[in-house]
Amino acid sequence: MANVEEGVYYEKLFSPVKIEVRKATRKVDEKGRPIRRSWAQARRGELTLILEDQNGEKLKVEGTSLVSRVLGYLRPYTGLSSVSEIKSKPQIEMQQILENAVVKVKERGKQIKGLFDKKGNLCGIASTIHKQISWQEVRNIIETAVKEVCGKVVQPEGSHHPFRWSYQVPVTNKDVSAWIGVHGGNNLIQGRSGIHIWSRWRNEREEIDRGGIKRPACLNWCGMWQAPLQFFKIDATRLDNIYKVLGAENVQALKLAQFHINPDMEKFAQEVKTQLKAMVKAMKKMRVVIDQSIHSPLSRKEMAAILEAYRRKTGIPKYVIEQILEYAKKMDYNTVWGFSNAVSWVRTHGEYKDFAICKPVEDRELTRKLENIAGEVLSLTPTINDIHKRVGEITLERLLPGEPKEIEVRA
Repeated sequence: MANVEEGVYYEKLFSPVKIEVRKATRKVDEKGRPIRRSWAQARRGELTLILEDQNGEKLKVEGTSLVSRVLGYLRPYTGLSSVSEIKSKPQIEMQQILENAVVKVKERGKQIKGLFDKKGNLCGIASTIHKQISWQEVRNIIETAVKEVCGKVVQPEGSHHPFRWSYQVPVTNKDVSAWIGVHGGNNLIQGRSGIHIWSRWRNEREEIDRGGIKRPACLNWCGMWQAPLQFFKIDATRLDNIYKVLGAENVQALKLAQFHINPDMEKFAQEVKTQLKAMVKAMKKMRVVIDQSIHSPLSRKEMAAILEAYRRKTGIPKYVIEQILEYAKKMDYNTVWGFSNAVSWVRTHGEYKDFAICKPVEDRELTRKLENIAGEVLSLTPTINDIHKRVGEITLERLLPGEPKEIEVRA
């Protein structure tokens, strides 16, 4: 039974014996240039696949994610190396390639599984071995492990997200509280289909802005999804770095871990518990780097250079970068800690452009990027200090040598 509120969909097996390929022509302007598409149009794509079984029942598949899932299912029977190679073929050639693939699928008795919502809309394509597990079941396993490892289950006030949860870790620090972030995954087999667990911190430190006004902690979040071995084009392994400070084993435990649902739920629960134990141990060690970041200088000119490098490499919008620099100036931040805090403040409290097609802020890729950048900057504290000691100021030219240097700095 479908329960979309718990991330569970109707399932139906489908055995294709025929396939029809429909490939729309991209619209162009009077000069023959492709007309810019909206986000929704881009997600719709140009390809539609019509699958038909031996009873004449048809399954219409459209949308870039779902089409790619079907092509991924058929690809091993096409003789081609990738889904993108299939998509690059002209419509007639693609039709022939996929028809041949479907014949081979039929001979092997293979099936696919369609996942549908309550209205009968196709929401996902999966293999027959895919097992759906409700978010509540995942949450029960996570919280059982948290209670055993941490002693009790503590969540932030007002936390009601259906599949993103945080649990406090018993790490003592006057400046930050330590938490474990969890993404409960989804059953659609598109995007983030696994269960993700990562370490994250929340600012608990009262701040005094440049006007002398004392402000309560903003409770903004930063996460440790990865520990960089490259600071853009600077080889961090040749400098002091978080691996040398904490040890490779602890750094590995801090990084985002992904679990694919295993039919053996007891084994899955044990894997989660093992990961949490290692993560809590590593987060206690991380206090050393956080304490160091509070006293590690970083000018706002350097902050602007680092943010410009992130903009060029990860696509952070300029209007978001402006908010970060404005907040850093307002609070008179001039340390690595302050920079991380400015990024995480905008991640949690910033103003974002909002359109009808946009996801809720907490579910956006931009929010995840900012949380990761805030944590990544903290983890780079030893490296930033070593760069200052060896060569001096951090500039865009040092971060991205050979690229244009023009950036606007509002220090």
